[in-house]
Amino acid sequence: MSSVFKLPEVINFWKVRGSYATVGLGLPTNISNAMIEYNKGYTYGVDAGTLVFPRSSFITDPTQKDLFPKPEFNKTFEAGTELRMLDNRLSFDITYYNSNTSNQLLETKIDSYFGGLKPGWYYINAGKIRNTGFESSLSYKVFNSEKFGWTTTVNASANKNKIVELFPSSLPIPEETFFSLAGGGEYTKLKLGGSFGDLYGIKFKRDDQGRILVNDKGVPLAESIPTYLGNLNPKFIMGFNNSFNIGKLGISFLIDGKFGGKVLSLTEKANDLYGVSQATADARDAGGVSVPNAVYAPGTPNAGQAYTGLTNAKDYYKTVGTTEGYGKGIDEAYLYSATTVRLRQASISYTFDINSKYMRNATVSLVGTNLFFFYKKHRLIRNRYQEIHLEG
Repeated sequence: MSSVFKLPEVINFWKVRGSYATVGLGLPTNISNAMIEYNKGYTYGVDAGTLVFPRSSFITDPTQKDLFPKPEFNKTFEAGTELRMLDNRLSFDITYYNSNTSNQLLETKIDSYFGGLKPGWYYINAGKIRNTGFESSLSYKVFNSEKFGWTTTVNASANKNKIVELFPSSLPIPEETFFSLAGGGEYTKLKLGGSFGDLYGIKFKRDDQGRILVNDKGVPLAESIPTYLGNLNPKFIMGFNNSFNIGKLGISFLIDGKFGGKVLSLTEKANDLYGVSQATADARDAGGVSVPNAVYAPGTPNAGQAYTGLTNAKDYYKTVGTTEGYGKGIDEAYLYSATTVRLRQASISYTFDINSKYMRNATVSLVGTNLFFFYKKHRLIRNRYQEIHLEG
């Protein structure tokens, strides 16, 4: 736009962009290798030094041609603008995108006969999955000289995905059917109209006012079937980066924030069952567990009355905790916010003048990633990939 129109002097550069692209993707390498059947199971195979576990198979029944493997297609529309101002010291960039992926290959579990398919794990081509969102950045060069420079940048992004279609409409599959996604355990489910990362599990049983129902001993009651708990993915991501150069010395740090999303602790759920967690020790020392916003359930002597006492720690944790897997215990008791703010990266570097025949200069840097949290909603959230390394 800045090369077409005459803009105010304060604006150095302005660009408006838009694009539409269609990209195809074939099947992953070696995924269709035939394996030898043995004792109604499959033996493992080795391919290029990698173990291949054939838990899932492609659908080859001629009556299910709509589910035969096919290439994945991604159709993406993007629109955005880039702006630089104040002698290029202030810059702003934002992009909106709408991405529709069809025939995405998923490894999923089918639990019952429908459409003529036997129960088991299959590779299927999901009908349509839509991602919409934006990515943006705002940067300002506070100081810009060789002796001292400081650039500060704020990045923000958000993404929302929706499963628009799972199977071809020709198959008689109820819309409310759930499917387990390989790698996500039994707790993440695929459902038409849902999203990737949706968590399902057992909740506390509540009355019409949202209060937890307890029995005559103060032990919480559980719902009978798993329901929606939340989504694993953050609703919003923000980063704050600062870079300084003091002569040949460079210093930078990046603060990263992820807001929203849920995390489910199955380890804590198991430890509580056996009474070996810190929470169970604290409950024993306190004389029991306090159940917030609770009332006695219908059918108990004090039905409808508020419960304000302490529940026996053993009775409570044997009810909410379990090692039996999906659909057991009370998962809601172990559901936490995944919101975190951390020091994602910090680095310090120095550039040495070499001025030799083969090298003009050399830079040595010390970089640390995922160093610590400024804020986290729950103590069990950890830095899984903390690293410090030297580069040159």
